[in-house]
Amino acid sequence: MSWRLMFWLLPLALAIGAIITLLNWRGELQAEIAKREMKAATAIAAVSAPTATPAPPTADYDLQQAQAMVKAGNVGSALVAYERISRLYPSDWRIYVAWAKALIIWGDTVNALARAQKAVELSPGSPDAQALVCLAQDWNNRYEEAVAACRRALTIDPRNPQAQAFLAEALADGGQIEEALAAGKKAIDLAPANADAHRGYGYALEAAGRFPEAEKSYQRAIELDTGSLHYRLTLARLYRRMGSEDKALQQLERIIEQFPSNPQGYYEIGLVHYYAKRYAKAAQYFEEAAKLDPNRASAYLRLGWSYYLQGNYQPAVQAFGKATTLAPEQAEAWAGLGWALLEQQKKTEARAAFEKALKIQPGYGEAVRGIV
Repeated sequence: MSWRLMFWLLPLALAIGAIITLLNWRGELQAEIAKREMKAATAIAAVSAPTATPAPPTADYDLQQAQAMVKAGNVGSALVAYERISRLYPSDWRIYVAWAKALIIWGDTVNALARAQKAVELSPGSPDAQALVCLAQDWNNRYEEAVAACRRALTIDPRNPQAQAFLAEALADGGQIEEALAAGKKAIDLAPANADAHRGYGYALEAAGRFPEAEKSYQRAIELDTGSLHYRLTLARLYRRMGSEDKALQQLERIIEQFPSNPQGYYEIGLVHYYAKRYAKAAQYFEEAAKLDPNRASAYLRLGWSYYLQGNYQPAVQAFGKATTLAPEQAEAWAGLGWALLEQQKKTEARAAFEKALKIQPGYGEAVRGIV
């Protein structure tokens, strides 16, 4: 090729190369612009897209939350939660079963029975509902009714461990110790990891006077449900009954330190002092329990006896009167009111109170002695 031809071709090649480069750059630029536009459009779409509405809480979710409060010892908060969710799901019998048990732990046995009976009304074929009626009846000192309810539960489901455990407790309170031990042992056989089963068996052992074995059974219940106050309070009661006052107070003082707004710890310490005949000291703790839970009939009942045994009859009348208002079907409260009125020479009013107690519980000893 001559130099003249090369002179003309070289600029042409350079021009063509420049055009190709320019076209490639323009294509890359357009691709980048398109990419950025796509990214911006995606971002705008994400911002402008409607936010998904979160699913509303369910009865299962709310029930689990309330039960977690009970396990953590926040029973008062759980009771408020059960009140709320019962309005949201009024036909869910499970709420009333859990609510009844929380009320029993709280010490409000009268309302516990009402909630348990509501659960049975909503689901007559539920062994769990019948079992809670059994427990609530037992804690209201209606032992025959309690045993009957547990037997109904076991007719529905013979392998229900809670029904067996609560039956053991009711039988023990009714003085049927051997049957109570058998029921408690069966509860553990049915559910070795169930805390209520170990508590029920422990209660039967305690009623049989086998305190070391009962202590082990209660401790096992605590191991299985470490957060629950129910089993720790049960162990403290055992120590009180064993005469191990220091152990009982130590256990209860730890509970008060951890849960200062829970009245049950104060009530139980009051009982320790009450049974040790330190009535003035006992009254202080019963007053604190009543202050934390103004609807606690048991606190006013024990406060009434604490005043009465100190010879403070007018405060005793007031405390017993409050107990009868909160628990009008409790014979002991009416009998206590009768004795306090009798000491004030108000014989007509006292007799009316004793008669009320006997109407509720025919043959009740404290009322019979007062009315004669």
